[in-house]
Amino acid sequence: MLSRSFDKATLIESNHFPVEQAPFDIVIANWVLHFIKEREAYLADIKRSLGPEGALILTEKVTASPLANELYHDFKRKNGMNEQQIEEKKQRLEGVLITQPVEWYLDKLNSIGFKRVEILNVNTVFVTFLAC
Repeated sequence: MLSRSFDKATLIESNHFPVEQAPFDIVIANWVLHFIKEREAYLADIKRSLGPEGALILTEKVTASPLANELYHDFKRKNGMNEQQIEEKKQRLEGVLITQPVEWYLDKLNSIGFKRVEILNVNTVFVTFLAC
């Protein structure tokens, strides 16, 4: 993605959002926050780091119903994973990948000051939000 992006794109890997590199026009955080322990603080740092017209595109694995989780496991099976692999991955991520419900994200994004929060896409247990 970086090689095809505009001149200012930067890949940042961090447990703390790098506010010292602000301001940002756009922040894309895909499959990140469910690994961050201080998730609300991370989101607040993103908000503070955005320019006046800035936006956050956030894709997260969210807490889902048993049916949605089963659909996600079906997706994994259709893409070559067997039951043992699915269970092993689940065990490796236990206590590391912490999900929150969709409502948690909507509430937090609004409460830290984003003026507009929308859901752009939902795919079983993954949701993409746009926060401006």
